[in-house]
Amino acid sequence: MLGQTPQHPNKEKKLGKRIKRVLRNARRLTTDSKLLNWINEALDADHGYLNLHHKMMQANWHQYIKCTSMRVGTLSNIG
Repeated sequence: MLGQTPQHPNKEKKLGKRIKRVLRNARRLTTDSKLLNWINEALDADHGYLNLHHKMMQANWHQYIKCTSMRVGTLSNIG
């Protein structure tokens, strides 16, 4: 085409191979149906609900860490 620099013929072939590799890796990561269902449900979920759920999980995690550290006490360095 006019006004475009010529591309090396192998560049297009390499790009095609790279795209196929990325798609193959993505397919491998999402073949687990539970993971795929979770992703689809998360994408369809209400963002306000997800934000609220995230904040609740953070609060519970901090509470869990506090309780655990109180039960265990300070950890001494063994060695």
